[in-house]
Amino acid sequence: MRSQKSRITVILGIVLLLGIIFSPLLQATDFCADMETKAKNGQVMVIGKMCVKGQKSRHEMKQGGRTMIMINRPDKHIAWSLMPQSKQYMEVPITEEEMESQPENWNRDLKKEGKFLGKETINGVECNKYELSEENEKITYWISKKDDIPVRILSNEMEVNYKNIHTGNISDSLFEIPSGYHKLNIPNIPGMMQGGGMPMPPAR
Repeated sequence: MRSQKSRITVILGIVLLLGIIFSPLLQATDFCADMETKAKNGQVMVIGKMCVKGQKSRHEMKQGGRTMIMINRPDKHIAWSLMPQSKQYMEVPITEEEMESQPENWNRDLKKEGKFLGKETINGVECNKYELSEENEKITYWISKKDDIPVRILSNEMEVNYKNIHTGNISDSLFEIPSGYHKLNIPNIPGMMQGGGMPMPPAR
């Protein structure tokens, strides 16, 4: 039981890190894409899929043989972490302060505040490349020239790649809790804010 909780904690931490910290970097174009996250040493940490519709986002990730799904619902001020193996979910509140760090026009802000580094083709997609400095960390973004969708995000700790991107026709049901799931109390995870959220980047 303890090892199972440990695995859940690790996966939840990764999902929350990507789902809440990287989701603000996604603009409102509706799309789905395969996602691969690598550590600094190049090792693949998690693979999965991401879908975005308006402000709503869904991250489906596989790590260590387990699957977890994070659904962000800024319209409800909550995020859900789903565990398909046990048909359970956790609910994480999104505070007003965290909402302020999710600008609707993030791409406009990136172009305004980031440093344009030129053009580069990533994962077969022609991109504009930007660098943004935030809290002594430089984050590099490769943004599709065609529809302003992120194709690669590179930070000091990890690299996230989005592949097989397609836009439009995203079902609303992807952003709801499936029937038959039961709510699970959030475990006490050291380093997380009260309510279970990960520390958020400051609002610009």
